Amino acid sequence: MWTLSEIVALRCTVSLSLHSRPQSFRTTNHYSSLGRTSGSIRGHVNCCGYSSQALNPTSEIDHNETSQSTLASKRKSSVVTFKTLKEFYQKEIPITMLTAFDYATARMIGMATAPSESEKIDNGTALPSGIDVCLCGDSLANVCLGYQSTTELGLDEFVYHLKAIRRGLDSLKTELDYRIPLLIADLPFGTYEASVEQGIQTATRMVQAARVDGVKIEGGKELRPLIERLSSFGIPVIGHIGLTPQRASSLGGFKVQGHDCPTKAREIIADAIELERAGCLGIVIEAVPVELINTLKNLLKVPLIGIGAGPQTDGQVLVTSDLVGTLASHSTHLKNLKPKFVPNFASSVKLNQHSQNPSFDLSLQIIRTYVHRVRTRQFPQIGLHTYGMKPEVLQKLNQDGWSLSPSP
Repeated sequence: MWTLSEIVALRCTVSLSLHSRPQSFRTTNHYSSLGRTSGSIRGHVNCCGYSSQALNPTSEIDHNETSQSTLASKRKSSVVTFKTLKEFYQKEIPITMLTAFDYATARMIGMATAPSESEKIDNGTALPSGIDVCLCGDSLANVCLGYQSTTELGLDEFVYHLKAIRRGLDSLKTELDYRIPLLIADLPFGTYEASVEQGIQTATRMVQAARVDGVKIEGGKELRPLIERLSSFGIPVIGHIGLTPQRASSLGGFKVQGHDCPTKAREIIADAIELERAGCLGIVIEAVPVELINTLKNLLKVPLIGIGAGPQTDGQVLVTSDLVGTLASHSTHLKNLKPKFVPNFASSVKLNQHSQNPSFDLSLQIIRTYVHRVRTRQFPQIGLHTYGMKPEVLQKLNQDGWSLSPSP
């Protein structure tokens, strides 16, 4: 609770900043200075209380009119929004997403913002650095809490970790040069299936407890009523199709989906179309053949975020502990834990020999390498990190058609 004196001091600070604001500060296109910083008064006030930043553009510094010395003195941490992701999608800039399950990892993900990169993509747009989306996935059940399945995770446990992640991201708002990613949270198994009302209660609890910017839900067309209701309440939704860990048992385990059965491939396509129609702002697609992505890209108008789905997707997501290798295994049943689509970037990272915290710096450099290679579409690599469709299945789909013609 703020004291009266603190409120008065804040109002004075805001008033002074308004009167002393240089002409170079103006509302600009959100993308024109993306990855830099927010100069809006709203940004200073919202860090003290809840306001969903996910759908709101921010006022930014016009770097064409501002000297480097002024820029250095004025920069504050910026906030990624769903508007950012939409602009990335339109400009064909791959989106970067990683998981966090605690305060420290959330801070590390936010600190992965690197100095401006000189590389440009084909259309000449400069590549932004940093992670765009921080996902608190229910995979924390396996890699953080030691459960055998994500279905064992309770909502109270999940929210406990979610609040720590929010605190980690918030802690970076007073520091320079960091892009604060969106915070997206899974709806854990058993917290939304019973009814639309149950799903709404779960999502609103996460918004209230941790100010999440959106939720991710595993499943297909059966989720349409819930997604429509959440979207109508202003809670952004990301879908998740293909291999859905919460339903791994019914899918035959953690296996590639849609590579050996035409009907399954068509079902994945139909689910993606239904999720977009329901209002999903993006879709995570996991462990599917690259041939399926080519078809989906022509049908959808929202970003596809891949994990084991090839480089043609509109972005990539990985579990951070897989990427940086923190879940070291010495027991037999964990030796093959690392999926095919997880890269090994540690061997290509060079650390400063004078590093005071080499373990942290190594993880940070691995994340920055991941960002760079995703942005430049060097990762994932076809064959090395991807799955293919059986030739006879591909032939049948090309002959008979890919679509199940889902209902409007």
